[in-house]
Amino acid sequence: MKSKSSWVVPILVFFTVFVVYVRCPCIATHDSRWVIPTAISIVKEGNTDLDEYKAVMLPNDYAISKIGGHLYNLFPIGTSIISVPFVFAIDQTGSRLGTFDLGEYVRRTDPQGIELFIASFVTALTAVFTYFMARLFLGVRRSLLLVSIFAFCTSAWSVASRALWQHGPSMLMLTIALYLILLARDRPHLIQFAGVPLAFSYVVRPTNAISCLLLTVFVLFQYRNYFVRYLLWAMTVGIPFLLYNFAVYHSMLAPYYQVHRLGTNPHLWEALAGNLLSPARGLFVFTPILLFSVVEIAWRISHQQLHKLDWILVSAIFLHWVSISSYKHWWAGYSFGPRLFSDIIPYFMYFLILAIARVFHLTLGRKIAVASVFLCLTVASFAIHFRGATDLDTFAWNATPIDVDIIPARVWDWYDIQFLRSTKALDPQGVRLPKWQRWFVPNKSGVVFGNTFQLLGYRLSVHPYGSSVAITLYWQALQQPDFDYSVFVHLIDEADRLVAQKDQAPGAVVGYPPTAWQVGDIVEDDHVIEFPAGMGSGTYHYHFRVGVYNWATGERLQARLRDNLKGDSVVLDCTLSH
Repeated sequence: MKSKSSWVVPILVFFTVFVVYVRCPCIATHDSRWVIPTAISIVKEGNTDLDEYKAVMLPNDYAISKIGGHLYNLFPIGTSIISVPFVFAIDQTGSRLGTFDLGEYVRRTDPQGIELFIASFVTALTAVFTYFMARLFLGVRRSLLLVSIFAFCTSAWSVASRALWQHGPSMLMLTIALYLILLARDRPHLIQFAGVPLAFSYVVRPTNAISCLLLTVFVLFQYRNYFVRYLLWAMTVGIPFLLYNFAVYHSMLAPYYQVHRLGTNPHLWEALAGNLLSPARGLFVFTPILLFSVVEIAWRISHQQLHKLDWILVSAIFLHWVSISSYKHWWAGYSFGPRLFSDIIPYFMYFLILAIARVFHLTLGRKIAVASVFLCLTVASFAIHFRGATDLDTFAWNATPIDVDIIPARVWDWYDIQFLRSTKALDPQGVRLPKWQRWFVPNKSGVVFGNTFQLLGYRLSVHPYGSSVAITLYWQALQQPDFDYSVFVHLIDEADRLVAQKDQAPGAVVGYPPTAWQVGDIVEDDHVIEFPAGMGSGTYHYHFRVGVYNWATGERLQARLRDNLKGDSVVLDCTLSH
């Protein structure tokens, strides 16, 4: 049993991390909007439906599912279950003081403050277990270094602590499970208890099925004598979870858990690269200190020092990366950095612990060199996640200058990096692309309008919820425009009827109109066109009609391709799924 003094450092770790987290201003409640109301329903009504909040719900709220005539949170129940003790305490305190009714408060306003408090508490508790895990390999000072990296140099700070996403509770459960597995090396009987947090990690987030499966196989072969007990402990979570699903969804699993959600991405290779290296979602761009974890894995493989548990964790990291990349919306919508990688940060921390332990066995010269690189990457990681937790402009990046869900290719924009975004620093000329970019423009065109504008190509993107289509036009100035011409984009159906349209001056979205262009400028011009209301789902063959005109006179510029006149517009064919 630990002495009282041995708990001083973990307690200080918890309160330090917790206080820093709750003091940071960024709060990102989107998917988590109905976590607290669901917890209140559990406390006050003994159910998980949200029927009592129908009057305050937005029409067609994407986070709400209707099952058997009742309204439920679309997302997993696990985070709401973790919130129940907090909600109960707040509700009881308010009731006894007679000054506060939590249910009414949530009906009137978004409970962001409550979410921030609980999310910060959960993530700070994860930091404590990360410290415990580090202490199995490192001294106190190095363990504090490790836990500081976890708490302030990863998505634990900029994502998990900012709201009640699934990621905070997910990290907590996987960290506890990994800690118990490591303890079981010396005390094998503890392995049975790892079944509880592992099973609950799946209740929190379905992608944790990978960890559950792999670590269960590990327990089977490494701790066979305790495997039945391990399963029995896991069943204390699994059986109630299945019963709940049958009662509410009449199925073993909720719709959110269905496997068909994965494997829907036709651009898998792009997503695999994007989740690691893109300037808006890349794991090693936002948290470069984790490169030390990768180097440690590579070193252990090359020196044949990767043990069974190590192989399991490496496999979990790899399969998690593939699974989140196979998801159609791999960029994770409105979020900061590599949100979908947050869940397995504990595994990266494990290998970072091993890396830190090994660094101090190097020769003095190598130790200084490695420590210098380590310090630089740590400082960079801290600075990046500090901005994500404290600067609202970094989150506004998702919506401006155009919704990232409409044009996901924005995650590759090195001229508008999310963690460097600031409203004051947003350069209106950021739509200009380097000259070499013309060779990589998709769907090349080459049509010239009025000897002034050349349409180099275009890119299409349909909004994930099918409400709109975005077309990005790539223009090059062949001569300096003498007027702020407008571009029209008409969406035309198979019967040549106008379905929808959008007119705007190219570059005007970010304050860089044509008269500001210089000869040779390549400008990215985004047009978002809303689909007509009542338009059914399906696959449609449309074409876009694009032209340039003087908005003051209505006169259109003539279009030509090489020496062939095309009239006053050009037609771009496409097939859209709506």
